[in-house]
Amino acid sequence: MGKTVLITGASGGIGKELADRFAKDGHNMVLVARSEAKLVELAKGYRERYGVHVKVFAKDVTSPGVAEDIAAEA
Repeated sequence: MGKTVLITGASGGIGKELADRFAKDGHNMVLVARSEAKLVELAKGYRERYGVHVKVFAKDVTSPGVAEDIAAEA
């Protein structure tokens, strides 16, 4: 199945740049950001262009317990 990376803040800025690079290199990803619509759009593009598996979580990582929720669901 290959390597999987977790990227927070994936809907823009540095997080999106990291997601772009990892997707191009064929890594599967778990993407986290507050904007679900942006994450879904990005994930669809990565799947279509690079054939990688992408799971998205629309969550605010600064909220208590979110890291544990993501770990349990991923």
